[in-house]
Amino acid sequence: MRVLADSLRARYLEKLGLENEFPEDGYQGDYIYEIAQGMIEEAGDGFQDAKQDIFRKRAQDAIFADIDITLKRIGISFDS
Repeated sequence: MRVLADSLRARYLEKLGLENEFPEDGYQGDYIYEIAQGMIEEAGDGFQDAKQDIFRKRAQDAIFADIDITLKRIGISFDS
C-alpha cells in the first residue's frame, strides 16, 4: 500500500504542475491519474502537504469502490 500511496501522491503533484519524483516501482495505471484528478476536483491543491495515509486511503477507497461496482455488474454481492 505504500507504493500505491506514493504513486498517487506523485501523480497528484504532477497534475498540479509541481516538482516531484515518481517512485521507481510505482503504479503506472491510468486509474492513478483518475484518482488524482478527483482529489484535485475536490480540493485543488489542498492535499499538497497531506501525509501518506491520506493518499493511501484515497487510493484504497477508490479501487475498492471500482471493484465493488464491477462485482455488482456481474451479479456478485457480499454481505458487510
